[in-house]
Amino acid sequence: MAKIKICFLSHVFIKNKDDATVPFLWDYCQILNSDRFSVDVVAPMDKNLSKHQVIDSVRIWRFKYAPNFLQKLAYRGNMDELVRKSFTNKIVFLSFIFCFFYKSLRVAYKRKVDVIHSHWWFPAGLVGLLISVILRKPLIITCHGTDVYLLGKSKLLKFFAKLVFTRANKIVVVSNYLGQVIMEKSPENSAKIITIPMPLNDVFLKDNKTKNNAIVHAILGVGSLIPKKDFKTFIKAIKILLDQSFDVKAVIVGSGPQKNYLEELVAGLKIGGRIKFVGSVPHSQIYQYYDKSDIFVLPSREEGLGMVIAEAMASKCAVVAAASGGIPELVINEKTGLLFKAGSSSDLAKQLSRLIKNSELSDHLINNARRLVDDNYSKKSLISKIEKLYFNL
Repeated sequence: MAKIKICFLSHVFIKNKDDATVPFLWDYCQILNSDRFSVDVVAPMDKNLSKHQVIDSVRIWRFKYAPNFLQKLAYRGNMDELVRKSFTNKIVFLSFIFCFFYKSLRVAYKRKVDVIHSHWWFPAGLVGLLISVILRKPLIITCHGTDVYLLGKSKLLKFFAKLVFTRANKIVVVSNYLGQVIMEKSPENSAKIITIPMPLNDVFLKDNKTKNNAIVHAILGVGSLIPKKDFKTFIKAIKILLDQSFDVKAVIVGSGPQKNYLEELVAGLKIGGRIKFVGSVPHSQIYQYYDKSDIFVLPSREEGLGMVIAEAMASKCAVVAAASGGIPELVINEKTGLLFKAGSSSDLAKQLSRLIKNSELSDHLINNARRLVDDNYSKKSLISKIEKLYFNL
C-alpha cells in the first residue's frame, strides 16, 4: 500500500532534535514516520537555519519572509502581540502570509501530497485553506489553544476562522475544553471536531525517579517567559512560602521577553538565592529537571491543555496548576493534582503548602496522575487515533 503523504503547515517547528520549541509536534511526526505515512513540514526561517532540512526522514522546508533584521515574528511565542503592537510588524506579517502560502503551494505540489494538515488555525490554517482549495486536497486543522483564544479578539479573525473551519474535513483539538469553545463560536462545524492530545515523549515515562527525602522542597516551572504564562504569580507565591518559613527552592526553565522583568522582580523581593532561571534547555535534557523536582507549577492564565503538565505527571512530580482553559482536564482537583485560582499568588502558596506538609496527599496525586498520562497521552495510547484520522478522511 502506498504511503499517505502529509504536508504539515506550522508557524513554528523544531530547529533540531534537541529543540524545546513545540517538541510535541516532533513527537507527533515520529508516530507518522513509518511505512504508512511520509511527512513534509513547511515552517518559517530563523537564524542559522537552512531552507531545507531532513531530520529522521522528515523533510522540513523553511521560507524566508523578510530581511534578517525584520524576521523576528516566529519562534518568540508571542506573534500576535508583536503584530498587534507594531505597524512595521503588521507589514512584515502580510509578507509572512504570502511567503508561507507560496512555499506551501510549491512543496505540496512538488511532493504530490495527499493531505494538508495545518497546526493552529491561524496563520497556518488560513494558508492551508488556500492550498486545499487550489490543489483539491483534504484539510485537517489542529487547534492547540492560543489560536482558539484569537476567536474572541476580533470579528475579522472570527470571519477567517469560519472560512477555515468550513473548508476543513476534520478539526482536531488537544482538549475537550477547546472543542467546546469552537462549538460555541462555530456550531455549524461541531460534527467535524475530534479530540486527540499531542503525544508525550517516551523519555518522561521511565520509572527510575528517586524519591526526594531532603528537607528543602524543589519546585519547578517550565514555559515561555511571556505574560500569559504568569510566572509573576509563581514567583510571588514562592516569596509567601519563604515568609512562612517553608524551606523551598524554585527553578524556572524557559526563555522569553519577560526574562529581565522577572529577574528584577526576584531581586526586588530579595529571594535571588531561592529562585534560579536556567533559560532554554534541550528537550532531550529537560527530564533531568523534572526528576530533581518534587512539585511542578503551571500558573498560566490561558492554556489549551499544557503538555508540560503531562511531562511533569509522567515524571512523578506533584502538580499544582491554575484553573484556566483546558488545564482541569489533566489536573483533576484533589485527584491528579491541585488547582488554584489563576493570578492568585496567595491561593497558589496555599496549595503548595498543603503538598509540602502532606506527603500522603502528594503520593496520592502522583500515582493517579501517572496512570492518567499512561492511559491517555503516551504514544502507544494515541497511535490508533492518529492513524484513523488520516485513513478516515
